[in-house]
Amino acid sequence: IAIVKEAETLILQDLSRRITAKEMADRFGISESSFKLYVKGILGESYLAYFRKKRMEKAAEFLESTNLKVIEVANSVEYENQGKFAHLFAETYGVSPLEFRRLSK
Repeated sequence: IAIVKEAETLILQDLSRRITAKEMADRFGISESSFKLYVKGILGESYLAYFRKKRMEKAAEFLESTNLKVIEVANSVEYENQGKFAHLFAETYGVSPLEFRRLSK
């Protein structure tokens, strides 16, 4: 549990930086597959799914509370490709980032 909680804290501190499961496993001296199993067991989702969800939540927060351009929001949560970001955001929230912002005002 301590490993997963520490990994979660490290990743959530800076969502603009992608840290792979392999990098995390190496940091804690365990195998990548063990690390992924720990994450799924404790957080209830795969490593990728959990942190993608967290990135989308942070992006939604930025869209609601700032005037950052969509590309700036995308970059702040580790997406360099605005199109991919917009697609994943719409998949998560059912609307585009711009529509989400408009509806949240």
